Amino acid sequence: EDIEKWSVEIVDKNDRYIRGGKGFGTLPMQLVWRGENDEGGRNDDGVYNLKLSVWDAAGNAGLFQKAIMLDTMPPKVRINAEASDTEDVVFNIEHEKEDVIDKWEFIVTGENSEIIKNFGGRGDVDKRIVVSLPLGERALGGRKLIYTFKAIDKAGNIFETSNQTNIFAEKKEEKFAKKNEKFINKWGEGDF
Repeated sequence: EDIEKWSVEIVDKNDRYIRGGKGFGTLPMQLVWRGENDEGGRNDDGVYNLKLSVWDAAGNAGLFQKAIMLDTMPPKVRINAEASDTEDVVFNIEHEKEDVIDKWEFIVTGENSEIIKNFGGRGDVDKRIVVSLPLGERALGGRKLIYTFKAIDKAGNIFETSNQTNIFAEKKEEKFAKKNEKFINKWGEGDF
């Protein structure tokens, strides 16, 4: 049906007016609200109600209402890296249960900036990611790794972090005394 005019308004949970707009003719393809009010201020995150009214040329009205969630806070993510006995690196990733993550990406690079591993997915982040170091990275003295993590929640809020970490402490070389020809061994042949 042809729409002669339309109006949209957003109200809070107490039915107080927050933001609105009007137009004539066809509705826009998209109506985007980023939490601002008519005065240019920002509203708190929470549940709001959208009311969309349309009228045709004959004056017949239609009303569409929907609860919408305003969420402007990015996910809160904590990453802890630790070495394992097998020269793997374990990344423990935690985030608040309220943060509904839509998609995520986790990239681990070595000191030479080459990508060691690239993980990603949709939905919840794996809580434990194990990265096996390639032989070239295991041989490095300092074994610095750089990880980059990016998560986008259902509302489109983005969390990004990047960190460099020394995962493995340098292995200390055992020191032995130099061979002394005059040193007399007090151990017998079969003793240990």
